[in-house]
Amino acid sequence: MKNTDYLAEKLREDLGVTKKAALKLINVLVINIMSELEQGNKIKLNGLGTFEVKMRAARRIVNPNKLDEMLQLPKHKAVKFTSSETLKKYIKNT
Repeated sequence: MKNTDYLAEKLREDLGVTKKAALKLINVLVINIMSELEQGNKIKLNGLGTFEVKMRAARRIVNPNKLDEMLQLPKHKAVKFTSSETLKKYIKNT
């Protein structure tokens, strides 16, 4: 799996900036996305996809530690990502 350091190194190579500047760029991007999601806004990154916060309904689930026991999972917020058509086509053709 590739991580933040890998992406920072790619940015450093492609943009000709320091690795420190590339890491800061990634961190600022992530913080801004999280801030917008927290405010209830959707974030659309062209060519990648859309992030949004959805409310998941309460539901009953099987306790993974005791399979004969049911648990009530309360309603909660969850981040949903929908990939763009560009990304879907790119992955399909690779």
